[in-house]
Amino acid sequence: MISGDKMQRKIDLELTLSSEYGEKEIREDENFRFKCKYECRESPTCCRGGNTQLTQTDFYELAKHFRLSNEDFFQRYCRLSYQETLTKPYTYYFMMLKEGKDGYCVLLNTSRPIKKCSVYKSVKPLVCRMFPMSFKGEVYTVSSCPGVGKGDSHAVQEWIKENKTLEFKNALESIVISQQNPFLDEFGHLLRLIERKKRRRAEELMHEIKIGQQNIIMELFGIKEL
Repeated sequence: MISGDKMQRKIDLELTLSSEYGEKEIREDENFRFKCKYECRESPTCCRGGNTQLTQTDFYELAKHFRLSNEDFFQRYCRLSYQETLTKPYTYYFMMLKEGKDGYCVLLNTSRPIKKCSVYKSVKPLVCRMFPMSFKGEVYTVSSCPGVGKGDSHAVQEWIKENKTLEFKNALESIVISQQNPFLDEFGHLLRLIERKKRRRAEELMHEIKIGQQNIIMELFGIKEL
């Protein structure tokens, strides 16, 4: 729930708004202007790069939409991505949509000059719905969007509510928390192996950790066999 003095406090979710000149912090009491530009439909940069992260709800709804099992949907449309650091004792695994033709999202229909998402708004991933906003530091920062500052005015609070931004944050936190806790001791051991320059054993342990993390996210998304 968003709370606090609207005139003084920035939004609790640490939202950023993509602008033509970079990223701009935005407060909960503010409005912003945004409209997809017609020329972007021929080459939508927001649909490039394979950076569309899925929550559990996204995953299940899309699998249902395509009438596929969780396992078949994962193999056809998804990939696992991870972020790791040796200075902190955790690795994050994420479920992402694959890249399709010409580096666009696999869900983007690129058969015509005007490219269009192939799924209905009701089943679009939450990260797509909340665009051009993102969570600073927690997910990734969206690329500069030429549609920001153009078109109709939108209230930040209404945008958050309509596009289920709170649900995305909560779902992301549940995934991250589930992944980072079980391997703290193993990562501590890994750091010690690296300090002692025991490269082979360190590589073996890193592989074991990755398999363990992968199994966790597979379980979280209801994928039993591949």
